[in-house]
Amino acid sequence: MPALFALLATLCAGVAAACEPGTRPGINVVAEPAPVVVATDLGLAELAAIAQRAGTESKPPGFYASEVLHEVSVQPGSGPNAFCTANLRVIVTVRLADRRIEVAREMQKQQCRFNAVLDHYRKKAEADKAVFASYVTAIQNALLAAPVPPVETEGSAGFGAVRQSLERWVKAIVTPNLQSLHLARVSAFRALDTEGEFQRISTACSQHA
Repeated sequence: MPALFALLATLCAGVAAACEPGTRPGINVVAEPAPVVVATDLGLAELAAIAQRAGTESKPPGFYASEVLHEVSVQPGSGPNAFCTANLRVIVTVRLADRRIEVAREMQKQQCRFNAVLDHYRKKAEADKAVFASYVTAIQNALLAAPVPPVETEGSAGFGAVRQSLERWVKAIVTPNLQSLHLARVSAFRALDTEGEFQRISTACSQHA
């Protein structure tokens, strides 16, 4: 009987020590920039109408557009301590999605003009990708530096609550960074809309005249 009590005490001590307090889950931020699709579905009049609805009087020969999306996955580890905080994995996937360059279909009448317009919006696409990459790094650094909420579970029964708590924690950190990312992307786009760039596009076919 004493041996049985000793065995039970050993097992209970093992369970109590299974999850160490104050530990952090593994955190990984994954960047997924989508490829750029080029289309000529819209005409100059349609593009001008879109610009007007956006509050500008310009009549652009095209546009570059994209969308930033993110999702959070909290996964347990493996083995008897799979649900301890130290063995959880928080994966934040940030996507630069729906990347599209639209060139006005009228531009196809002159290949030199089409190429100049396409080149302009490709520059915006590259600037977008660079800003996106820098902010993904910023998001990862912010998550690694921020205190993790005090969550702990040693079994699957409480994992749902732990997952929700960690998802809320990630969202509270990621959302402000995504707002800053939006402003940085807009600034990068505007920096490319220079008089020199517009002059280059407008005179792209002059050497072929």
